[in-house]
Amino acid sequence: MSILWWNGRVPVRGERPGLTMMVGDVQKASEILLRWNLKGPRWKLAVKACVDAMEGRIAPDEARDAFREAAAEQGMYLPDLEVGPQ
Repeated sequence: MSILWWNGRVPVRGERPGLTMMVGDVQKASEILLRWNLKGPRWKLAVKACVDAMEGRIAPDEARDAFREAAAEQGMYLPDLEVGPQ
C-alpha cells in the first residue's frame, strides 16, 4: 500500500519530553493514535477516518482533520507549530 499523504503537517507532542512529531500521512497518524491512552470520542472518529482513508472512502485530508481534533482532545496538538492547511 502506498503512503497516503495529506496537505500540511500536524504537530503533536512526542512520547518523550521536548520531542515534537510532524505528522503528514494517514499511516503515521494511525500508528500514533494506537499509542495514546485516552480513547475519547474524537479518538474513535480519527481511527475510523484513518481506516476510511486507507480504504478509499474519504480523502486523506479528512483524516488529517479528524487526527488534529483527536490530538487536541488528547492534549497532544501543538497548534503554534502547524504549517499548511488548518
